[in-house]
Amino acid sequence: MTEEEKEAAAEEEKKEKEEAAAEEEAEKLEKEEADKKAAENPEEEFVPAKPKTKISIEFSRSGFMQIAKANVGSMYLSHHQLRKSTQMTEDQLRVGKARLKWYKERDEDKIKTDIAKNDFESMIYKLKDWLREEENHPYIKEAERETYLEQLSEMEDWLYEDGADMNYTVYQDKAKNITADFNKYDGLKQGEIFRVQIVEKTIEALVAYEYRLEDIKVNKTWITEEEVQDVQSKIDDLRVWLKNQTDAQEKLEKFEAPAFNAEQVVKQMKALKKLYTKVSSKKKPKVKKEKKAEDEEDFNDKEDKKDEGEEKKADDGEKKADEETKAEGEEDAKKDL
Repeated sequence: MTEEEKEAAAEEEKKEKEEAAAEEEAEKLEKEEADKKAAENPEEEFVPAKPKTKISIEFSRSGFMQIAKANVGSMYLSHHQLRKSTQMTEDQLRVGKARLKWYKERDEDKIKTDIAKNDFESMIYKLKDWLREEENHPYIKEAERETYLEQLSEMEDWLYEDGADMNYTVYQDKAKNITADFNKYDGLKQGEIFRVQIVEKTIEALVAYEYRLEDIKVNKTWITEEEVQDVQSKIDDLRVWLKNQTDAQEKLEKFEAPAFNAEQVVKQMKALKKLYTKVSSKKKPKVKKEKKAEDEEDFNDKEDKKDEGEEKKADDGEKKADEETKAEGEEDAKKDL
């Protein structure tokens, strides 16, 4: 109950008390007036004052009216709601709720059972098909393959006979077991496919790294021979390791645990890439000029600029003298005319 509801309830209770007190006062006055009349007219029959009755009614969720509270004057009346024949008793309600809960759990279990049963059946067919494919025969022993096919057929028969009405947990456990076996057999196949692909790409990558090292020797002469040799040694070691692993793998049957996996090759290549990046990204060192040589160059530049200025000044003077001589010659020619 919120604070506003509490305040409203308290105010209503206070109002009811005030109304009850007013009714008591009114009854008291009526009684006094009646006693006074009786004393004045003793022959008249005494008629007691009738108390006021107050009843509060509310509607239930079912749409039926029910008494919330009742007062006769200042006296509070206890009440008990009488249920109609169409309404359920408290015991019937309790039993009905328990039954609804049971139905709900039953339906949920049925849904889970149907899903688990379907998954188990699908896994039986999936593993059967995998075992029957000829390309998958090398990844499981022949005797083991035949035995497992018989077991799967028995599981299928059990599913439609003795195991038709089992709980969903039984189907889940059986499906979990054959799923683990399927992942084991198919994992050997997928692992080999991925391993062959990664070995081929690794061999090509090692050759590409060697070409890059030759380019470094020509175009990045500031990288030392020792640093280049470190990368070359890493390439050689990886090539030898890869050859040993592939030779060991060829001696094994496909249904046996592999000698190495693709993740190990990738890890080795990451280490090689890290070393090559460190060496190839080495920056060219900056060449520092001697200070004396720089001062001599600055002095020579200043002298050259000075000589150029004087030559330009002399050329301007000669040009100006030629122009003056030419002007004087023109004036003499005009006078002669």
